[in-house]
Amino acid sequence: MKNLLFTILISIISSGFVFADEGPELKGNIGGYEIEMILEPIDFLTGEFTGKYRYLSQESYLSVEGNIYDKIVIIDEFYNDTKTGTFYLERTENTFTGKWYGNDKHFDVELKITRGNENDFHVADEEFATRFSSDSITGTYKISYYSLSDLLVPDDSYPPDLIHSGGIARFEEIDNNHLKFKIEMIFGPTAHWAGAEGVAVKKGESYIYVSEGSDDEKCIINFTFNEKRVHAKANDSNVCGFGSRAHIDDILYKVYDGLEDF
Repeated sequence: MKNLLFTILISIISSGFVFADEGPELKGNIGGYEIEMILEPIDFLTGEFTGKYRYLSQESYLSVEGNIYDKIVIIDEFYNDTKTGTFYLERTENTFTGKWYGNDKHFDVELKITRGNENDFHVADEEFATRFSSDSITGTYKISYYSLSDLLVPDDSYPPDLIHSGGIARFEEIDNNHLKFKIEMIFGPTAHWAGAEGVAVKKGESYIYVSEGSDDEKCIINFTFNEKRVHAKANDSNVCGFGSRAHIDDILYKVYDGLEDF
């Protein structure tokens, strides 16, 4: 991730990318009590932000610090530098829904953007990074998915876990017809793994990897490249030896030309 952020940062500086000079505002309710939240401009590279919010029945504000993980937003609130609660939210267009947890309590939350729009909450990701990599196949590709899960929490009085799924792949062109690769994908709160490495052979518009074994025991992975992205698709998770909830059937984005070790 550090390599990805550094690559994006240098490229943004050189391209004159313009950042927002005014942060968004949100209004809605916590457990039926109306609030307003005023945020500073969100850091496009890290997804971090600060701000403040208050109940409309009160004049004083609580300070907030948050992070954006794609459509998941987690916001900590503070009173006199003491953390007093946390919002766990998911964004759908201009609306955020979820829960607030604090002081052994939890309440439903719904907030809507009243200044700015959903684009203010878009931050640098793997797809954005493709604009700073070359058109060649050789390089490192990544994809990330975020979600909130209560699978491993004791009951609904506990906040959900932030789950990071996704994967990484690297490809190196050996010649016009052969592609050396390694790919790993991780899914879900129990970290189910799928991965493979080897040499794929070009057939038509794709590169295809076929493992050793009898016909019904061959792991076959198809790699189709298009506009700095690859669709990796395996024929059978069980035959390929993947985890019970893992698979390879995803689009990964080329984040830089180098070959990352993993």
